[in-house]
Amino acid sequence: MLGEVDLAKINFQKALDISPSETTDEQSEKAAIIHNLAIIYAQQGQVEQAIALYQQSLEIKESIGNVQGKAATLHQMAGIYAQQGKVDQAINLFNQSLEIEERIGDVRGKAMTLWWLGHLAKEQGDFQTRSPISKNPSSSCNTSNPPTQAQFREC
Repeated sequence: MLGEVDLAKINFQKALDISPSETTDEQSEKAAIIHNLAIIYAQQGQVEQAIALYQQSLEIKESIGNVQGKAATLHQMAGIYAQQGKVDQAINLFNQSLEIEERIGDVRGKAMTLWWLGHLAKEQGDFQTRSPISKNPSSSCNTSNPPTQAQFREC
C-alpha cells in the first residue's frame, strides 16, 4: 500500500504529465507542480533529483517573470545546499533570494532567508557578518532549525 507521500508524488507527476503550458498561468501552475515535486524528493533524501526539479521550476519562473516564485525556489535550493554542507553555494543562492525578497517587499521570505544566512554564519563562526534575527536569546528563534511563521512573531 502506498503512503501519503508516495501518493502525492504520483499525483503531482500525473498533474505534470497532463499540464498544458501555453499561457503564463499554465506555465506558473506547471512550475508550482514541479516545485512541489522537488520538495517531496528533497524530503525523501533524493537531493539530486530535487535540485534538478527546482532548476526546472526556476527556469519556468524566470521565463514568465515570476520573481516571488523565483525567490522561493532559490531559497529552497539554498536550503538543500546548506544541509549538504555546501555553504558557499547556499550563501550565494540565499543572497540572490534575499535581493529579490527585499526588492518586492516579501517580509516573511526575507526573514527566513536572513535566519538561514545568520545560521550559516554562526555555524562557520563568522560573528562579524552574522545577522542578529532575535533580540531575545532564549526565544524559539535561536534554534538550529528555521523558525515557523508563528515563531517569527516572537522575534
